[in-house]
Amino acid sequence: MAARDNKEFLDAYRRLEDAISHSTKLKVTTVLSYENILSDQGDTEASEKLKVCRIVRNYMTHHADGATFLSATPKMTAFIGKQAEKVAALETTAGNVAKKVPVLTPSTSMKDAAEAFSAQGVQWLPYADKDGNITGAVSISTIACMCAKGMRSSTSIGKSAVPVDVQVVDARVPATSVIGHDAIVVNGKTGTFKGVIRTS
Repeated sequence: MAARDNKEFLDAYRRLEDAISHSTKLKVTTVLSYENILSDQGDTEASEKLKVCRIVRNYMTHHADGATFLSATPKMTAFIGKQAEKVAALETTAGNVAKKVPVLTPSTSMKDAAEAFSAQGVQWLPYADKDGNITGAVSISTIACMCAKGMRSSTSIGKSAVPVDVQVVDARVPATSVIGHDAIVVNGKTGTFKGVIRTS
C-alpha cells in the first residue's frame, strides 16, 4: 500500500513541477519558488504544506532508502494534486490557448490547417466554434482524409472535422500547448480546464 501511495504522490508532484515550469503566469520554474509565492500571498498554511511535501519528495528521490523510509499520505497526494490543478488553471483560458498554438475554426481552410499542423509539429490542434468557444480538437489525419477525398485546399474544414477527433484526457494533467508538448482543451465560455490534446 505504501509503495502505491508513494508512486501516486511522486506522480502528483511531477504534475505540479510540470505545471509550474510551463506556467506563463507565475514566472517561476521551481516548487520552492512557488512556495515563496504562496507565502508572499499570505497563504502560509499552503506554503508550509508544500514545503513538507517538497522535503519528503526530495528525500524519496535522492536517497536509496527514501521510498521505504518515508511514506506519503493520501492527503499529501491530494494537496499536491490540487496545487497542480490550481497552477494549471492559471493557464486555461481560451486566450492563452490561442496564443500558444493556432486554434482552428469552421472557416479555417484545409491549406491553413495543414500549414498550422506542419509549423507546430503536432498531431492535434484545438478547435473553436464560430463564436470562438473551444469545443474540441482536430487531428492531422482528418485533414489528410479530406485531402484524399479530393477536396480543394481552399475548402474550409467546417464542422465535419470535429466529431470523433476529440481526445480529451484526464483533466488533472497539466500541460502547455507549445511545440513538443500537449495542447490544452478548455471550455471557452467559462475558461475551465477540460483536458489535454495528446500530441504524440
